[in-house]
Amino acid sequence: MTETPFVVDTDAGPIAGHENGAGAPLLLLHGGPAMTDYMELLGAEVTGWRAIRYQQRCLSPSATDGPFTVGQHVADAVAVLDALGVDRAIVAGHSWGGHLALQLAVAHPGRVAGLLIIDSLGAVGDGGVAEMGQELIARLLPDAVPRFQQVAERMSGPDGCDADALESLARALRDLRVPAIFLPGAQSPMPVSQGEQTAALLPASEVVIVPAAGHLPWHEQPGCVADALSRIRNMTGDLEPAG
Repeated sequence: MTETPFVVDTDAGPIAGHENGAGAPLLLLHGGPAMTDYMELLGAEVTGWRAIRYQQRCLSPSATDGPFTVGQHVADAVAVLDALGVDRAIVAGHSWGGHLALQLAVAHPGRVAGLLIIDSLGAVGDGGVAEMGQELIARLLPDAVPRFQQVAERMSGPDGCDADALESLARALRDLRVPAIFLPGAQSPMPVSQGEQTAALLPASEVVIVPAAGHLPWHEQPGCVADALSRIRNMTGDLEPAG
């Protein structure tokens, strides 16, 4: 698959990415945060789209400096769309990228034609963090559990702001008139119930649970992302290719 690299200069540093294909624009948001972009793994799932992916800030070749806020990540996504001349795009986010996709749609609904939320934490309660943690512990070998708990404790902290932010997001989603498909893996540590509850907040959404699939549902069930994107294309209808 031939990809064209790009670099977008922002006030907070460069954002580097790749695009390939032709058709309606599709913005791909990887998980993490602070992970290397891996959305090229979708491969044939995005055939027929102008697929745009980029390395989120924190890791080279994008900016390694912050701020590492949701607002800055949203601004980076908008900067990528602006630089590539994309007025409106379908936005597909995986894991943390699904949360970012929702935040982008709430902040800039005119730039988002539709949403595909792939096995992401939700916007109800704690987003499913506690349930996911318990599920991960249940899947670990006994010797690995103490180390996991140490890391989880070190990374945890006061959650008042996080809870407030999730509550604010949940309220905003109720007014979001963007078609959305939530695509959780039935066997993922991410709680399926969170996807279902978050989808219920949006006026135009549906949930498609991918059977016998984990956190990377397109790996166990090839074609599930392509099928969901096709459904979103039909739901939007008026999205034209952008160049």
